[in-house]
Amino acid sequence: MHTSFILKILAFIHILKISTEESIGDLKEAIKKKKENDFDKVDADKLILHHVSLTINDDDEEKPITLQGQPNAKKLRATSEISEVFATTPPKKTIHIIVQRPSTAEQVDSLQVAMLRKQLSDMTGIVDGISSKPTKDSYPWTTDLQTTALQEFKSALIKISPQHASDPYLEVFSYEGNASTSKYQIIRDDHHLRAILSISKKSRASKLFISLACPSKSYSAWTFDEVCAEYKLSLLSKPPISVIPLFDGVEAAPLDSAEAIKLKDELTVEVVKRNSALKGVHLNEASRSLVVGSYLIAATELFKEDLVLDVEREIKGRRGHGKVDYSVHSRKSNSTLDYTLGATEVKKEDIQQGFAQNIVQLESALLARDY
Repeated sequence: MHTSFILKILAFIHILKISTEESIGDLKEAIKKKKENDFDKVDADKLILHHVSLTINDDDEEKPITLQGQPNAKKLRATSEISEVFATTPPKKTIHIIVQRPSTAEQVDSLQVAMLRKQLSDMTGIVDGISSKPTKDSYPWTTDLQTTALQEFKSALIKISPQHASDPYLEVFSYEGNASTSKYQIIRDDHHLRAILSISKKSRASKLFISLACPSKSYSAWTFDEVCAEYKLSLLSKPPISVIPLFDGVEAAPLDSAEAIKLKDELTVEVVKRNSALKGVHLNEASRSLVVGSYLIAATELFKEDLVLDVEREIKGRRGHGKVDYSVHSRKSNSTLDYTLGATEVKKEDIQQGFAQNIVQLESALLARDY
């Protein structure tokens, strides 16, 4: 499952210090000097400043800051003094000035917010996640670019697309452009996320394309060479099956009980009967699967109090997903079969790929829960 999003950079909050004896025109010059990259090719006197009083609290953390959302905003004259605008000491944790670019075809939607606020040490970025659904619904998300966390970001995206909530191997992808056509990278950790957001901010990119997806591929897509490289079994380009380590020190319990002997005799009779009745039992995977099934049924029956056998069950993990030929589950959770003990892959030919598929399947089976 793959879900794409677009992050739209709405505003940034910054610290700016200026004397109360200076004018709004001086304030424009100070803003232009401090944020010269953001206001490149915009003359300071062309900046439009609005006086607002917007208190920041926990309830407002996910609300984007826009001029349209401030009906009481007052446009400031360049000749007005700071002391006239702020007759008293401005309250803390409050946005007082919104800086607007001059309206042009390229800049009409570009708002930059400057903040006159004491005791604010870190810059905070305000990001609006826009789902790629046809409705273009907007989901505001506020975060501090210095401390934002990948898990926090992922949780915010899952709230928009809850179908991903039960996927333990979910990854966040970042794209150079449109998610369907450009190169991508997996956002690895908190530092990686902060770097991507910071680069988007510094480059003045208005949009950042991301997606949620599980990077694993189907079991049938794995080759033996890829599995050996993935699990560091061999450095050879064409490794032999012998590179798979043996289970040293593992001994099977002797099947000497009356029930075990009975099941073994019944299995022998059944396999001989199938081999005799089926035309070309070795010609295809379906006929071979019938014989393999006989062995698995006998083994499961030996532990019938604890185990149950399933066929064509969907299993997925961090490296693979898909239906497996046979899988063994704990009978204690028979209602949901959520505890997988093992999986079996039946192959007529290309035994190496069968090994490859089953190795990935077994890892998924060991880690699978609630699938």
